Amino acid sequence: KIDFETETAEKGGWPTFMEKEISEQPKAIKATLEDRFDSTGHLALDELRIPTEVLRTIDKMIVVGCGTAAYAGQVARYAIEHWCRIPVEVEL
Repeated sequence: KIDFETETAEKGGWPTFMEKEISEQPKAIKATLEDRFDSTGHLALDELRIPTEVLRTIDKMIVVGCGTAAYAGQVARYAIEHWCRIPVEVEL
């Protein structure tokens, strides 16, 4: 069985789904990240199971996306370059 709520498939008063999704981004990001910070305020993504030593060897990232995913990739590029100091390319 698939859990489905009609309200998630409706525009909720927005003229387009894109505008609805844009307006929901802060809430979605908060819901995704809020339980992932440890007691020192560092983001913890333990379920990735990537050793810190391996993460420190990353010297470049490539994000691939199309349409709105490419725009999301541009936002990710800014965040990754700002906080991780790793160069990022976004490809369509």
